[in-house]
Amino acid sequence: LAVVTPARLGGLVVVPTLDGQVTAFDLATGQKRWSYTASAEVRVAPVVTGDRVLVADQAGQLSCLDATGAELWTADTGLVEHLGVWAGTGGRPSVVVVPEGGGSHVRGLSLQDGSRLWRVREDADTDDVVALGDVVALRDDAQTLALDPLTGARRWRWAGARTYAGTGGGGRLLMLTAAGLVLLDADGGVVKEWPLSVGDPTRSTPYLVASQQRVVVYGAAGLQVGVLP
Repeated sequence: LAVVTPARLGGLVVVPTLDGQVTAFDLATGQKRWSYTASAEVRVAPVVTGDRVLVADQAGQLSCLDATGAELWTADTGLVEHLGVWAGTGGRPSVVVVPEGGGSHVRGLSLQDGSRLWRVREDADTDDVVALGDVVALRDDAQTLALDPLTGARRWRWAGARTYAGTGGGGRLLMLTAAGLVLLDADGGVVKEWPLSVGDPTRSTPYLVASQQRVVVYGAAGLQVGVLP
């Protein structure tokens, strides 16, 4: 039984299940390629970055696997619900950003070996972690915080509206509000806003997905598809 979204790893689809198994299947044939056993059930969607996949389990262990399913490292992070990866550029290390369960602290781990780079106190019940240029954005319903991925220092805070979903990458963050969509730049400035007619986000679980220059927003009254600017 799987309760989270699978992740694509090159030509594989990685599926974690409640029995702690993480299994990779060939996308073309459906054949099993490898399997990894986590220390407990998996209720957090795996995160793929390059040729690695990160798996957080309910025992508070975060494991990094390579494309063959071999364990590269495991770190004790405590229970987490969301995580993200900032891909280092210009010789800077890639960082795994992990908001701790309970919303009291956030830590940064080295993607290379899982060692802790920093840990800061931030009272945010994070729902989305999005890498944006030189910052990592942590979104919860009431606010969005941007942290320096190398030090954990706060760069900016945006609380212009209550948000219900968020996605992004590069230098833009797209978030769903009760009035529509709002687009922020990597400095937290509002670039543009769009009205929507998919219904009140509080009446159902809304979804916001961006792929191949398209944005899909689903709500209580239906869905809308738009073109990324």
